[in-house]
Amino acid sequence: MAVSPDGQRIAVASRTRLQLWSVDGTALASGPLTGFQVALAFSPDSSRLYVGHGERGQIDVWLLDAATAVQTLRPERTGIRGVSALAATEDGVVAGFYGGAVASWSADGTRRWSEGSAADVVLVRADGDRVLVAARDGRTWMKRATGELLAEVRLEEMVADALLSDGTALLGDVRGRLTSWQPDQPTRVRPAHRGPVATLFREGDAVWSVGEDGLARAWRADALSTPVGGVAATGSLTNLRVCPHSHQVVPVVPFPDPETVWAPAGACGGSGQIEGSTRQTREAAP
Repeated sequence: MAVSPDGQRIAVASRTRLQLWSVDGTALASGPLTGFQVALAFSPDSSRLYVGHGERGQIDVWLLDAATAVQTLRPERTGIRGVSALAATEDGVVAGFYGGAVASWSADGTRRWSEGSAADVVLVRADGDRVLVAARDGRTWMKRATGELLAEVRLEEMVADALLSDGTALLGDVRGRLTSWQPDQPTRVRPAHRGPVATLFREGDAVWSVGEDGLARAWRADALSTPVGGVAATGSLTNLRVCPHSHQVVPVVPFPDPETVWAPAGACGGSGQIEGSTRQTREAAP
């Protein structure tokens, strides 16, 4: 699913069909799809929707005013198995592929550049004139939208999600760590979750990381390594736990270190007392 930057349209893809809706629930258009893990990306001006097919290795370009696909983009490289990641730039689109490749097209469909990768591309992000690409083997690199390589870093683990803003990348990996990376600057690594980072998003001056351990944490976007609120163990601003059965989000208090989880047990169906341990994890009752 993807929401247009202007907040007016929603695109939903199943295995067999793409549906385009307005936010008031009006169905605008639909079309057939072939392939798993379809990637969707709206252009920054909300005029186009890029639809990447997970099996056929092609990208359909939809004009939203016409509510129809008007163009199909295909990479020229051999060995491509499907689109694995997609990001719209200010004047085009960048796509990563299974089989190890990344390519960019301008808004009129002209291919600008492409390059190979030793491993599948798992993530593409775009911000302004910069593009962030990450591969399954931990290789992560930043380019200008024109194709100029700015910097490259090799991470120990595969990137699970990332944010790119003002030339700085925040990377969440499958070991639960956050890495702040900027070209020509040393990387900063911070443990954040026990298990993979599921998603990252920005809210105001904070960056939120949500992990497969059920915790959501807010961090100072400009200083991951700086303790906030006197919490030297994690430097996190806020911690939340997702109840395993009800999926309610409840606060975790006080701020836990990586070896401790404190939570109001009653919020997830327990006694209602705040429980915790400095030695072992004490989770809220299911």
